[in-house]
Amino acid sequence: MRSSVMTFSRCLVLLLAGIPLITLSGCHVPQIGVQRLLYIDAYHPGEPSSDETLAGLYEVVAESRAGLDVFFLDTKRYPQAEALAARVEEALGAIHDTSPEVIIVSGDTAVDAVVAGHLADGPIPCVFCAVDWTCEPYGLPTENVTGILRIPPVAETMAILRPSYPSLKRIAVLSGEMTPPHDNEEVLNAIFAECQLTPTYASAETYEEWKLQFARVAGDVDVILLLANQGIAGWDEADAQAFVRDYARLPVVTCDVSMTKYAMFGLCAADREQGRRAAKTALRILRGKRPARIPIARSQETEAYINVTFAEKVGFEPDDELLSRCQHIE
Repeated sequence: MRSSVMTFSRCLVLLLAGIPLITLSGCHVPQIGVQRLLYIDAYHPGEPSSDETLAGLYEVVAESRAGLDVFFLDTKRYPQAEALAARVEEALGAIHDTSPEVIIVSGDTAVDAVVAGHLADGPIPCVFCAVDWTCEPYGLPTENVTGILRIPPVAETMAILRPSYPSLKRIAVLSGEMTPPHDNEEVLNAIFAECQLTPTYASAETYEEWKLQFARVAGDVDVILLLANQGIAGWDEADAQAFVRDYARLPVVTCDVSMTKYAMFGLCAADREQGRRAAKTALRILRGKRPARIPIARSQETEAYINVTFAEKVGFEPDDELLSRCQHIE
């Protein structure tokens, strides 16, 4: 894996030209007199949540006088502990090379490994985003760190399903083995209790095991909720799409944008909002606001996705208002 520092001007040229983001190697030459931000992303260019968060950052930073550099930890494609440790060392090197005034970090893995592990107490102020549910397990916030939480709209998703499935009672939650350190099951259990749903949890380390788990739970529940596939070895995107659509006879939903291509319906916290609000917070810090004086924020915007063919197959009948706001997945 190569060094992944990218300057804002280069990224913006690529973005405006419609060219996919790429990682660049080589040394960075700071621009004299320009206040610099460094953005550290847990994943890689081309990952939907990463691209959307970065686009949100651009929207705000492009209108400021600040410069932006970007570093990708690439933990979804290389989840091994030794790979993460090596990338964290490279990220620390990027911090040294770019000398940012504020660091923005996106994703639970990056926040845990970089912010909690090395930057929580300074000396460079940090803003986190795209952290799911809570930041407390990372010892955040601190005097030096603030940010925005991404709250997956699980309850809202269940409310949307109810009119089509009034007898909905049992839900299976399917994920990869690699999850953040906080207890998602405890949070989800509370949500499901309010929704009057009985949950079953299943996870997998390999793609073949994931398919077996999917088939196992599909016969016992009324709906399947897909969480992220991070850490699932041998994941086959095309086969997974075909498998779910051919096999499923029940609604399959998600609140993770990276899993919408496999689901009937997805309702996700808007990652572009995460980027915009993180950038605005970083600029406030550049103007002199201390992180400790900026409260932790929570996501407010959502984006909806639907596969109409899949929905028709399993009897999901969204109203016209919902259909009009959905992005259609083929």
